[in-house]
Amino acid sequence: MNLEKFEKLDENKKNRIIEAAMNEFIKEGFNGASTNTIVKNAEISKGALFNYFENKENLYLYLIKKNLNKLLENFQDRKELPKSLEFFEGLELFINANINFFTAHPNTFKFLANAIISAPPHIKETVLKAKRDLQGSVIKYIIANSPKEIFRNTLQIESIENIILILLDSLSNK
Repeated sequence: MNLEKFEKLDENKKNRIIEAAMNEFIKEGFNGASTNTIVKNAEISKGALFNYFENKENLYLYLIKKNLNKLLENFQDRKELPKSLEFFEGLELFINANINFFTAHPNTFKFLANAIISAPPHIKETVLKAKRDLQGSVIKYIIANSPKEIFRNTLQIESIENIILILLDSLSNK
């Protein structure tokens, strides 16, 4: 991938490519998405698209990472809140932040949901790992800023993190 060249493009052109690709992936899924449609709607040449991303899979993975980073940045913007939140208040903050973010950015929600549900297995594995990593960093932050007395002394913090991640996975898969 030649992301360096892509990142140096003017914002308008980058946004056209991102928007055209996201819309096509949302509409058709990974397998049905057409790079011809993407380049037509982005008003660029097919050669330019492949110069930046080499193939459709790299473009898709780029969009996944970009959208997950937007989600993480959305949560990090809220880290300015009081440091000693109760654990469940922190979890509620994270959930509400995601709901508000996805309400304001419906295409991000549609794209990521589609990627989780219908991406080819090798890509889906990457998506789920990236999602768990994002959730893990949020859970670690919430636990680190929660009063320690709410956790039983016999519990390992890593065990608490894993239990919460399993819970979040179950909820998001529903």
